[in-house]
Amino acid sequence: MGGRFFDVLRGTYELRPAGAGRTLLMLHSQQRLSTHLNWYAGLWTRFVMSEIQQRLLVVLKQRCEAQGEKSTAFAHATKQR
Repeated sequence: MGGRFFDVLRGTYELRPAGAGRTLLMLHSQQRLSTHLNWYAGLWTRFVMSEIQQRLLVVLKQRCEAQGEKSTAFAHATKQR
């Protein structure tokens, strides 16, 4: 990353309400390609970045859901006192 031929310039997260206590998390990124084969490298860059972003979103989803379960369990335990 940050090399002569490829660099990730920006990465942002976007949260959108998805109804019924749900939230949609979107990941956006901007890359720079500087090769003589940008058309071909661009295909691979989009594929690889999509895979990386998808895996990041899965990890974040799992962590958020696990944290939500902990919060719910804590709320129930506090209520029962």
